[in-house]
Amino acid sequence: MNKKAFKFLFFAFCILFSAFSVAQTNENLMKKAETLYNNQDYEQALAVYLTLESKFAADWKLNYNIGNTYFKLADFPHAILYYERAKKLNPCDKDLNENLKITNARLKGETYALPDFFVWTWIKTISGQFFPKTWAIITLFILLLACCGFYLYYFAKQYKVFTFYLFVFLSILTLFSFSMGLTRSYLINQSDYAVIFDANGIIKDENTEQTYGKQKNIKLFNGEKVQIIEKQDKFLIIETPDGNKVKITPNALQII
Repeated sequence: MNKKAFKFLFFAFCILFSAFSVAQTNENLMKKAETLYNNQDYEQALAVYLTLESKFAADWKLNYNIGNTYFKLADFPHAILYYERAKKLNPCDKDLNENLKITNARLKGETYALPDFFVWTWIKTISGQFFPKTWAIITLFILLLACCGFYLYYFAKQYKVFTFYLFVFLSILTLFSFSMGLTRSYLINQSDYAVIFDANGIIKDENTEQTYGKQKNIKLFNGEKVQIIEKQDKFLIIETPDGNKVKITPNALQII
C-alpha cells in the first residue's frame, strides 16, 4: 500500500470515527434528558434538550419533548411554540395534537379562531401523511406506472378504452401526488406564523387604525398563535385567530 492510499484511509477512518463519536454523544444527551424528565427534574432536562436544538431543529420528536418539558414547568407560551414547531413537521400525531389542545386551554384569553376552509383542511391533512421526500418517491413511482399505462395503450390491440382511462387516471394521480408534496414542503418551510410572548407589544397609531380599523379593543395574550401578514423594519402587521389585524413590535413574538 503506497503512502497516498494509506493517508486517504487514515483520514477516512478519522472522519468516520468523529461522526460516530458525535452521534453517540448526541444519543447519550438525548437519553440523559429523557432520564431527567422521567425523574421530574424538568429544568435540567430542558437545559439538555436545548443544547440539541441547534443540531436537530428539524426533528419533530425533539421539539415535542421540549414542548412537554415547558408544559411541566408551566411555561405554556413556550410549550405552544415548540408544539407548533413539532406539528409543522408531523401534523398527524395524535398525542402532539392533544397536548397542544390542552396547552391552549391553559392560556388566559378568549378569542374565537376562524376555521380554515374545509377543502384546505383536507389538503393539509392529506399532505401531512408523508414528508416531501416520500411524496417525491410516490410521485416518481406513479409516474412510472403512468408511462407503462401509456405504453400499453399505444401498442395494445385490445382494451384500448380501458388502457386509455388507466393512463388518464394514473396521470391525474401523479399530479395529485406532486401537488401534495409541494403543499407539504410549503407548510414545513413557511415562516409567517408566530407565537406572542409580549401581549403589550401593540403599536397604536392613526395610520394603522385607518388601514385596519380601530385598535383600542384588540387584546393579545401570551401564547396566542398569530399570522404575520406584513413585515417592516421596526414593526409587523399580524392577524389574530379571530381575524383582527394589529401592528406589533418584532420582539413581541417568536416565529414558529
